[in-house]
Amino acid sequence: KIKLTIIAVVLGLTAMGLLSAPGVFALTYEGTIGGGNGGSIGPLSAPASVSAVASGYTSIDISWGAVAGASGYKVYRNAADANWDSATLATTTISSVTSFSDTALTSGTTYYYKVKSYNSSQTSDFSVAASAATNALAVPANLTASVQSTTGINLSWSAVSGVDGYKLYRNDSLIATQTGLIYSDTGLSAGTSYSYKVKSYAGSIESAFSAVVSATTNANQPVSAPSGGGGGSTS
Repeated sequence: KIKLTIIAVVLGLTAMGLLSAPGVFALTYEGTIGGGNGGSIGPLSAPASVSAVASGYTSIDISWGAVAGASGYKVYRNAADANWDSATLATTTISSVTSFSDTALTSGTTYYYKVKSYNSSQTSDFSVAASAATNALAVPANLTASVQSTTGINLSWSAVSGVDGYKLYRNDSLIATQTGLIYSDTGLSAGTSYSYKVKSYAGSIESAFSAVVSATTNANQPVSAPSGGGGGSTS
């Protein structure tokens, strides 16, 4: 809140009968300049203390400090701390709101944020950037493949906490979605190599793939010619 006093010296107006006598007059205004929806004296400050913290597999919470004279704030999201002029405007808030939850993001991905303050007459520069990575599902470990027969391979892997299940791939094609940690892949071709990888999932969120493992089914054994006895006849 600012108090302004304007002092004016008035001379030579008495001839027109406007004033009874020359003199010094003061006009005083006491109030807020640059607050609410009004303008501000000098440049509007960029928000300070910007922070970003992951709040789930697909969400990040952003907060910042209030700026005097701001009517609200604009939050920008970017894939890198560069080229901010083309960043995505994630939200616009009013002056009393200094936080924002950014949702529908990609799991295990880093996002960068900057904030601007604004009022009816101007918009601040960008704040300093803050970044955070959304939570990622753990990748199943210890995937193993062991040959069962000429047409089968057994797979197993370690459990991941907090997931709904697992997706198993053979040669990059999905062959099973299950909650268990063991799978018997059958109906394969003899003497053939197969590669496998697995990922965990929770709802629509999926982990990265595990390391790839390979196994080769047993080859078919050659059929031996029957051994026979009997001699030939002579004439």
